[in-house]
Amino acid sequence: ASQVVLIWERTPKTSRGLASRLNMLDWKDRSESLQSIGAYVPDVGGMVMGNADGMPDTVARQWVTSEIFTALGIEAVAGRTFTRADDVDRRRVVVLSEAFWRERFSADRGIVGRTLMLDGDPFTVVGVVPKEAQLIGRSSIWALVPAVGAPPRVRGIHDLVAVGRLQPGISREAAQSDLTAVAMGLAREFPDTNAERSIVLEPLHEAVFGSELRQTAMLFIGVVGL
Repeated sequence: ASQVVLIWERTPKTSRGLASRLNMLDWKDRSESLQSIGAYVPDVGGMVMGNADGMPDTVARQWVTSEIFTALGIEAVAGRTFTRADDVDRRRVVVLSEAFWRERFSADRGIVGRTLMLDGDPFTVVGVVPKEAQLIGRSSIWALVPAVGAPPRVRGIHDLVAVGRLQPGISREAAQSDLTAVAMGLAREFPDTNAERSIVLEPLHEAVFGSELRQTAMLFIGVVGL
């Protein structure tokens, strides 16, 4: 857990801004600090899934990039998680949550490789991930946001929460310095989209559980007050 960080884009207006997918890929390729990097759309939406009886259901869906589960250190309980090749080849693939897999498909491992109709399009199930994946969103299905080979205009779209896994032995302070230098280089290279943009690293554990502890503490204070 100490190797996993959230990577925010910092601007004069905010210190915790969402990331651009092209910036995110450049952080990985141009730095020496990151073992892997992935990202997710913070909001969980829905997809309409067709059933054998012809009655469609809406299931919770979250968009992610191909390395998100690798960066988080989450391994599949059946099949596999996404790969960079899935992104490069623009494959229509999805990963299921373990709870959804057990409830909807009776934990049938044969679901891997099968096709589901989602929003009227065929998607291939490549794997099932355990409940720890709910850390990024309470979703039943995860689908891919294309990142590799995205057109240049996408650099100006900031819609992802980036998650990085640091190289073994690299401290957060060293990674911060390394990635700040990379961000400065991107600002010079792409001034139209990256001027005055830097980065800030936040430990994932602190971001998630620290917030929950603060909320719990405030709840107890309120109870005592009442």
